[in-house]
Amino acid sequence: MASREFDAGDLSKTLVVLPNWVGDVVLATPALRALRKGLADSEITYLMRPYVADILQHSPWADRVELWPESPGRRKRGLLGLARRLREHGYTAVVLFTNSFRTAGLAWLVRAERRIGYARDYRSFLLTDRLEPLRQNGQFKVESMLSYYGRLAEYVGCSNVDGPLELHTDPQSDEEVARWWSEFGIEDGQPVVVLNPGAAFGGSKLYPPDQFGAVATALSQQFGAKILITGGPKESAIVEKVRIASKVEVVPVTPPRLNLRLLKSVIARSSLLITNDTGPRHFAIAFDVPVVTIFGPTHPEWTETNYRYERKVLIPVDCGPCQKPICPLDHRCMTGISPEMVVEQASRLLKARAK
Repeated sequence: MASREFDAGDLSKTLVVLPNWVGDVVLATPALRALRKGLADSEITYLMRPYVADILQHSPWADRVELWPESPGRRKRGLLGLARRLREHGYTAVVLFTNSFRTAGLAWLVRAERRIGYARDYRSFLLTDRLEPLRQNGQFKVESMLSYYGRLAEYVGCSNVDGPLELHTDPQSDEEVARWWSEFGIEDGQPVVVLNPGAAFGGSKLYPPDQFGAVATALSQQFGAKILITGGPKESAIVEKVRIASKVEVVPVTPPRLNLRLLKSVIARSSLLITNDTGPRHFAIAFDVPVVTIFGPTHPEWTETNYRYERKVLIPVDCGPCQKPICPLDHRCMTGISPEMVVEQASRLLKARAK
């Protein structure tokens, strides 16, 4: 239960501390949209990690944006400077979409009258308004983060938190990606399939590169699809392994050419995304692009969106879902998923959208 009934008058200047993971930021968008609509007369500021700032670029839901200190060696000093700057701005409330003790400590340092968040990670004494996470038999109950974030918006009096994921692209990025389509030789009406073989969570989420390559080969041969392979700053090696494993021409698209801002435009323009359970999966859902998500160690219900054009590929294993970033066994939850299983779901989506 929350500590006391909330007074909407305390929300004139609200600081919203956003999640740290790319996918979680996208999953928070229905709640963020609800906050903007419900707090129409309030000043809303987002505090986020620099590397996720592009995700909400051109979002109409915040009046201001603040960024966490980026340099690891200066974070402690930078945190105190950030707290001082936020305190001087005079925030009346802080809403924590994060679960960490550190972010609750920052909220306390800001000296906002109301500090709202979930009562976990030993931080309850730092909060004025404590929401209890759902539990079952003493453990956190598996639930979609959509609902988890939505309850924060509902608590402060906002409704309509059940809408779709929502992201925005910018004209410059869309124009740049349109030029890429011409450069890549993509013809009008040709299906474009994006493969996203990386994952920041850890190696346990990675579908094997040779199996991704087999998927690329089959979809190119069966549908005449142009295959793009995307990856983040630390995923160039994985992208290259998929390229080598493919028996057809594929186009790697990686940093420094690619960033999250441009990735949004790439996915929004594509016909289908095939991905591990990672952030770009939610980009596709937000832009109404069909997506095949390959699940291994993670529980699908944590990130469920009920998107009608998503197909989940997973197999039951006696050791999962383990939620571990590194597999301590033989990665059976991923290696047991055949390329044919992925191609079957991808084919159904491509055929459905072609009608």
